[in-house]
Amino acid sequence: KLPSSGGLLKPPTPAEKARKLAGCPPAPVKTCPCCASVGPGVELALVCPQNDLYNADLRNANLEGAILEDVNLACAVFDGAQLKGAEFKNARGAAVSFRNAKM
Repeated sequence: KLPSSGGLLKPPTPAEKARKLAGCPPAPVKTCPCCASVGPGVELALVCPQNDLYNADLRNANLEGAILEDVNLACAVFDGAQLKGAEFKNARGAAVSFRNAKM
């Protein structure tokens, strides 16, 4: 199929396919309920009781030593993020991406 630009449509990446299958929105956002609260060493449950990173765009974020316990990670993108020492105990969610994250 040719789009109006005359070029070929590129096939979806495996990550894009997984997001679609999981019912994720087309693109992650930086405005999730707890996005502004995450950072190095942060214990998310203490600063954001919703514990919700659904569809979060945390690409290249520094979350070194963060405690993300019992958090909803569905559709979140951590590509290229600094995650050394981060804890994800009981975290859950489908179609989470950690491509090139430093763990």
